[in-house]
Amino acid sequence: DADPAPDLVAAAERHAAAYPERAASIRRTGRLPYGEVRYFDPPEAALVKALVAGRTPALAALDRAVAEPCPVRACPGGSPTACAQVMSVPD
Repeated sequence: DADPAPDLVAAAERHAAAYPERAASIRRTGRLPYGEVRYFDPPEAALVKALVAGRTPALAALDRAVAEPCPVRACPGGSPTACAQVMSVPD
């Protein structure tokens, strides 16, 4: 498959910055959650594809946050993106 268009990747990064937990879930499962989701307006299908297929450092940080459980003391606000940023900072 071809990489998503740059404008869709940029939109996916903005979505991930605004909703890191949701974006991480979409990347992890490759889809929107099943069932009734009232807490947010689901992103368009093209944006979901960009979230899943995007290979930028910002989107890859969502994968690392899921793959590397974050120590409680290092997770600002419990955000996977913030956790990934803290985890990637050298001591």
